Amino acid sequence: MSELGPTIPANGWALISAEERALAYPGTFQLPPLAERHSLSPGDAAKLLFDIETKEKGQIIGRGVDRM
Repeated sequence: MSELGPTIPANGWALISAEERALAYPGTFQLPPLAERHSLSPGDAAKLLFDIETKEKGQIIGRGVDRM
């Protein structure tokens, strides 16, 4: 996973590469063809993968991946 954009240490969340995830776990979820993903425009819907860490009083109380 590249470290471009928000990171867990700095922001408490980071985007996950759906391409890397699909390659690592074939058949887990459908990934639209690259041409379809590149043709998205503002206002189009897209599902993103977020790695999210939750802290309470400085202690990590949870971490997981959400598809939104």
